[in-house]
Amino acid sequence: MKDELVKILEETNQNRIDVKAALKQVIDLLIHSGINCCKKCKNPIAIGHRFCNGECRQSYYNYLGNKSESK
Repeated sequence: MKDELVKILEETNQNRIDVKAALKQVIDLLIHSGINCCKKCKNPIAIGHRFCNGECRQSYYNYLGNKSESK
């Protein structure tokens, strides 16, 4: 991720890219780097949550239930 950030900054300096556009690229990079993303579908989620919606959350809990039954 560090390399991608450096690349964005270098492009901003060389091409005089709009700072807003550069910040948007950085934010997109952070969102899709796994920080604060759903563990299943990798979409951004609220802080403190592991899964984004009922479907992802429910399938995980079903997985845990099936795992405990096999023991």
